[in-house]
Amino acid sequence: MIKAALDTDVDQAPSTAPPIGEPLPDLARLAVDAAGVARLLSVSERHVWGLHSSGRLPLPSRAGRRLLWPVDELRAWCLAGMPSRDAWQAMRESEAAPRAHGAPEA
Repeated sequence: MIKAALDTDVDQAPSTAPPIGEPLPDLARLAVDAAGVARLLSVSERHVWGLHSSGRLPLPSRAGRRLLWPVDELRAWCLAGMPSRDAWQAMRESEAAPRAHGAPEA
């Protein structure tokens, strides 16, 4: 079985990337704009801006004039139950805080 896998031509291996020139699906991107967030969350772009302005969406990063949300951050935020921005920031900071050597895990 391993020999058969090694004998397979690389050109015949299935590709996970779309053909050159076609856009990547939103989940394959590193970051998305408000329209991409809307597609990922299955809501309107207007609702995304409402969530953002009311502090119920993680903070985006600025790339020039564009606001972009990291897809991994959105995924983790969804899995955490979509907490408010303040609660999300507190959760992220508590995960990043170093524990003292020998301190028990929470």
